Amino acid sequence: MHKFLALVKKDWYINKKAVLIPFWIVGGFYLINIIIMLVAYFTGQVDSMFSFPTNGVTAQMMSYFANSIIVIFPGLLALLFVIICSQNALNEDKRRKCELFHCSQPVSIWQRTGSKYTVGIFSNLVVFIIISILNFLVLNVILLFLDGFSISAAIQGLIQAQIVYIKSAIVIGSIGFFVSSIFEQSAFFKFIAILIAVNIIIVVLNTIYGWRIPSPLKYVKTLIENTPKLPENQSLLDVDFAEVIKQNWARVLFNVKTIWQLVVSGVLFMAGTYIYGRKEIK
Repeated sequence: MHKFLALVKKDWYINKKAVLIPFWIVGGFYLINIIIMLVAYFTGQVDSMFSFPTNGVTAQMMSYFANSIIVIFPGLLALLFVIICSQNALNEDKRRKCELFHCSQPVSIWQRTGSKYTVGIFSNLVVFIIISILNFLVLNVILLFLDGFSISAAIQGLIQAQIVYIKSAIVIGSIGFFVSSIFEQSAFFKFIAILIAVNIIIVVLNTIYGWRIPSPLKYVKTLIENTPKLPENQSLLDVDFAEVIKQNWARVLFNVKTIWQLVVSGVLFMAGTYIYGRKEIK
């Protein structure tokens, strides 16, 4: 365990500049919003910015949706930087010309790749969670003025949205890690280019010959997506919104797809490690 933690520390040192960039981006976003608020204050428009509907049900919906929406921006940043870190995971030592040195150390290949996998994915997710919690605290200080504000709906909206991006990031990061064992540079984007090319060929073949070859692009998209659903063909004012929130737990977490995503991610990690271990060290 001590060896693994030392490897994690080393990989964190290599990736920390990229991993911490979202803090600077979000800090700039807050700075812009502070400037906007100051302008609104001095122009007398603050009251209109803090006017909320007072209907109790609408307040519950706003509590839920507002805290789900604030996760989108840091979530997208997390996905982007997971791709950036994971697609270089198994080639960073080679780029830094220290691969032979690290391979000669008394640690197993699984510990070395496990460290890169952990830092590439989960360090970005920790940053994502911290930023989304900060957004949650800032937003709900404002929403406390909302008549009928529901802290329960707010917390569940935040956590469900976090789970959506965490699951997607694990799958995307696992794909990036796997393809980094095949390609040395821009691995994830090469994978996407090949996937699109194969999908175009399949569409052409299906159109010409009437075949029904399934689309790999559609499968990957389905594997990554975790968006919770809302009642169809119904007004949100006509449903029990507390029940909708409860059902979304099953849609985003407690389902077979979650298990399948974890299994596929684990397989991609093991396959990437195997391919990397079979490569000749230069």
